[in-house]
Amino acid sequence: MFKKANKDFLIYSNNKKILELVYKILLFLKKDFFHIFKEIQNKSIYIETLSKDKIKELKRKYFNLDIYTDTITLVYEDSIFIFICLNVIYNNSKKYGTDYKQELIRVLIHSLLHAANFPESNEIIKLQEEMLQDFLKIFLRYYI
Repeated sequence: MFKKANKDFLIYSNNKKILELVYKILLFLKKDFFHIFKEIQNKSIYIETLSKDKIKELKRKYFNLDIYTDTITLVYEDSIFIFICLNVIYNNSKKYGTDYKQELIRVLIHSLLHAANFPESNEIIKLQEEMLQDFLKIFLRYYI
């Protein structure tokens, strides 16, 4: 398990690249979307990559749905658990004709919005796309 921290958050992940990407997204949220960031500030964030079958099993357990999904976010008082399936994210990027890394960032932003208590809705999709575009402008300028 990898770990990264600063004074506002503590992140754990079984995937170092995902950990680094989430760290950058959180710094972006803190700067440009503080009203969202403050909802997840000071919580421990656990991000785990899972197989298609394992994430489907969790979807069944927590949501009573027998389907594959790209992400599941579980929020508790002092911690957030984000489960993602890189295989499903990759397949979705091909299905929707988007870049894999962009789709991964979209899913992570979507998960963090749920962690900040945004329910599944058209509004969350619109906000997620706005945040994705803003983040990508910065990300592409400084990190690639």
